Amino acid sequence: MYAATKRPDDALSYRIQASAIHDKLISNVFAFSSENDRLAFIDKIRGNFDLFLSLIYQYFPNSETATQQAFDFILKRKGLTAASLAAQNQAFYSDRYPQLTGKFRQLSELNTQLVRLTSFANQTKNIANYQSNLTQLRSQYDNLQKQIASQVPEIQLSTQIPNRHAVASALPSKSVLIEFVLFDVFDFQAIQANGETQWQSPHYLAFILPAGQADAVQMVDLGEADTIDNLINLFRLEASDGGEQTLGWAKVKTTPQLQIKQYNPAAAVELSQIILSPILDLFPDCHQIIFAPDGNLNLVPLQILPVCPSDRSFLMDKYTVSYLGVGRDIIHSQHQPTTIGDTPIIIADPDFDLAIANNNLPNSQNPTKQELLDTLDIKILPPAHGTRLLGASVAKKLKNARLYTGAKALSTCLTNSKCPSIMLIATHGLFIPDSRQSNPMMRSAIAFAGANTALLGGNLPKQAGNGFIFAQDIAGLDLRANELTVLSACDTARGDIKIGEGVFGLRRAFATAGTKILIMSLWEVPGRATALLMEQFFEHYQNGVAAVEALQNAQNYIRNITVEELRKSDLGVEIIKELLRVRELPTQIDGNETYKPLEHPFYWGGWICQGEITK
Repeated sequence: MYAATKRPDDALSYRIQASAIHDKLISNVFAFSSENDRLAFIDKIRGNFDLFLSLIYQYFPNSETATQQAFDFILKRKGLTAASLAAQNQAFYSDRYPQLTGKFRQLSELNTQLVRLTSFANQTKNIANYQSNLTQLRSQYDNLQKQIASQVPEIQLSTQIPNRHAVASALPSKSVLIEFVLFDVFDFQAIQANGETQWQSPHYLAFILPAGQADAVQMVDLGEADTIDNLINLFRLEASDGGEQTLGWAKVKTTPQLQIKQYNPAAAVELSQIILSPILDLFPDCHQIIFAPDGNLNLVPLQILPVCPSDRSFLMDKYTVSYLGVGRDIIHSQHQPTTIGDTPIIIADPDFDLAIANNNLPNSQNPTKQELLDTLDIKILPPAHGTRLLGASVAKKLKNARLYTGAKALSTCLTNSKCPSIMLIATHGLFIPDSRQSNPMMRSAIAFAGANTALLGGNLPKQAGNGFIFAQDIAGLDLRANELTVLSACDTARGDIKIGEGVFGLRRAFATAGTKILIMSLWEVPGRATALLMEQFFEHYQNGVAAVEALQNAQNYIRNITVEELRKSDLGVEIIKELLRVRELPTQIDGNETYKPLEHPFYWGGWICQGEITK
């Protein structure tokens, strides 16, 4: 009312009071709710989030005080359910609540039952009573979560959530935090007629916080979300297109010829002009950028956006770029683990058909099973042979690493092992965009040995596990001593994007389980080029280079390597053979030896580093 009657100062005063009331409500609701309840409540009060930002955006775009208040508000609200779930895991694996040990164990058992019931194999077997059993288990699980929440203050988020002062103090010198926010715009002056709402097109905002300067936070309107999201789709299509038309190979009748397709950066340039150009000049002395994305910006490796098309330079050529789920996570990223991680493990090239012959299964085209697989948008998984080379290459770099491939690449290698200090998982990932399974953490999975057997409804040996590990499984693991996890699998960074809450899937699962640094790809990556990239990454990482810098060094190596340089290593020769689609490398190749055949971002650009902030 105050905003509509042009009294914005009074409106802001009441909006701040409303925010304080909601702080108490959130703590009270979280104190007796399950994760599903918490998500539902955050959705319910989401309109207040949009109203707060709409008020600042329209009436106080140049007010330092209002911008500071808005940013503190965002730090309190963004990613709340993930913070609460992480607190639940911390309580579960700590010794702070011995009286709840039995309930924690029961919750873990119910979670296992839920995952088993919602696995692809069980969905094919129990279509008739699937929903009834699922509803019963969910009810038991939710009720137990409520009981635990009432006795664990951390889940209630009753402690003070870091504000901009704490975050600015934690930022490394010469760094800047860029917090993106997607919100629906409310027009306080619009006259409602015929029941039409006053909500306008959503916008992206960027809040820029320099290290050590809590009161220097700035707000920039990046424009309508639809325009940005459309450009994101075009950019991803161009950058991640791994089809034949973008690979650097061609065949002629006599001598194989390398033909390097040039990358068309038009969509990337336009996206950069909207997202980066308005903000890069605001921190001229910065060396490191830490992004906290929102909405579809979670799907963009922002470090490969061009900042100077004339000299073909990317953002990563000028800055070290890393990611956080929300800016306040920088406080947690600096906490040292209380336990030491176990020996590194590498899981690659699983035998997806493990034990399939022993099950006497019907053909995969069986109408009943195939109908369900089609509904879930799942196909029988082809071998991931390219990942075996990656696993073997990384195993040489990591001392005492345990390498599991083929029939030994089981899901139990992860679930039944002590927390590894370093972990590489190279296989297929699955994400089902929409199905009768509403929980996105049950629709994101990593495939292990026996995955196809499970998809077809077969039985696996007990020691083999379920053939899949779901995000819900991973979220329940104790990975607090895990320094680094690398996910080299398609769709591992995908999930349901919930505005203000991030990506619900594997990346959320590893973060809430305690993984300190997560390296993943935002699109499907080619096996041999990835093996070379990871060989370079671990070479730098083992020599003490920070993970985010080691990744960028490896990416630069791949994009700049020439045909002549590739010839000097066995892996490089394999890459040339893959590009040419030949079994044996010919003595002569038409084309310049100085060509950079892996320059296209498809080969290296999709990787991001989430979690680590270098000092």
